[in-house]
Amino acid sequence: MTKMQRTKGQVYERYVADEISDWLGIDCKRKLGAARDGGDDIQVGQFRIECKRHETTKVWEWYAQARANASAEEIPVVVFRRSRSESMALISFKDFLRLMREFI
Repeated sequence: MTKMQRTKGQVYERYVADEISDWLGIDCKRKLGAARDGGDDIQVGQFRIECKRHETTKVWEWYAQARANASAEEIPVVVFRRSRSESMALISFKDFLRLMREFI
């Protein structure tokens, strides 16, 4: 991974953390050393968030990484985007149903 790729990823992780902070009114920060240590990028409550800023998607690999970093009670989430597109969040259908139950 090049320095430019690492920087792009770090900038996106900060962007995601800032958006979460703004929307929820909490102090959310990216985990320093997550790439080196193999952990998730951001943790908010029961959500373990993996951030990806790539032109090509590898959602199965990314979700496997997020799942490996989450306990059975936690919800793994992949937040990703490519250039000139909006960010998307990927969660399992089971976790989606759990979240829906809270709002319906």
